[in-house]
Amino acid sequence: MPAFTVSCNMLEELFGEQETEKSAVSFYVRGDSRIDSVDLFIYRDEAVKTLELHKRIPYLDSAGRIYADTLLLSKGSKVAVAAANLYRYPDIDRLYSYESVELLSMDYENENPERPVMSGISVFTAGERCEVELRPLLCNVVLSAVSNNLTGYNCLENPRCYLENVSESAEIFRETGFRPSGLLDRTEKVSLPCDVGLLTQYPDSHLYCYPNDSQEGTVGTPRTCFTFECEIKGETCTFSTELPSLTRASTHTVELTVNSKKDFRYKVY
Repeated sequence: MPAFTVSCNMLEELFGEQETEKSAVSFYVRGDSRIDSVDLFIYRDEAVKTLELHKRIPYLDSAGRIYADTLLLSKGSKVAVAAANLYRYPDIDRLYSYESVELLSMDYENENPERPVMSGISVFTAGERCEVELRPLLCNVVLSAVSNNLTGYNCLENPRCYLENVSESAEIFRETGFRPSGLLDRTEKVSLPCDVGLLTQYPDSHLYCYPNDSQEGTVGTPRTCFTFECEIKGETCTFSTELPSLTRASTHTVELTVNSKKDFRYKVY
C-alpha cells in the first residue's frame, strides 16, 4: 500500500521558516469496505483553530480497513478531522478554520448508501498516536416483515415502501441535534419482491435518510415517516407512521400487518 509523507519544505511553506520543531505522529483511520477515499484535515487546537495539513487518502487497507502512516506535524495539541466519500473535492480555502469545517454539509441527493459519507474527529497531541474512527451519516430503515390479515383471500398487490419528510441536507461532523433545514417530500419508492398473500413476506427492504432526532414533531420540524403502499382489490391504499428519533448512523426495523384498506398495525424497533 502506498504511503504519503509530508516534507519539511512543504511544512515551511505552510507555517513559515521560523517554526522548525516537528513531531512524528502515528496516525490511524478506521473505516469499512464502503470507503473509496478519505479527506484528512489537521487543525491546530488553539483559540483560532487554523488548518495545518490537508491530505486526500485514496483508499484504506483492504485487509483491516485501517489506514496507518506517520505524519510530521508542528508541536502542540491538534484536532484531526476525517471525512470519507465526499462526492467532490473540498474547497480548502474555505476550510482554513475549524469553525468552517464544522459547518460542512452534504446533500441527500448526492448520497450513495453503497459509498456513504462518513466522518470522525479526534483530539491529540503531536508526538502521540492518533486514531479516527469513521461513522456514516445516513440512517437505515428496514422493512423486515409484512403480513396480510385481509378477509376474502385478497392480496396486497404491487407493494412498495418509502420515507417521507426526509432532511434534504445534514452537517457531516454533527453528532446530535439534527433538525431539518429543508425537507424532501419522499425518497424513491422501493418495490417488494412480490405480492403479499396468506404467508408473511420478509422483504428486507432498506430505506435511507439523514438523521432527524427531534423528540416531537412540529410544523417546522416534522418527524420522518415510514409509508407502505399497495393495491387492494384495485384501490391504492397507503399506511404511514412516524418514526422515532433518528440518530446518526442508527438502524430501525419495521414490521407491518395490514388488516383492511384503512387499518394496519406495526412495530418499530
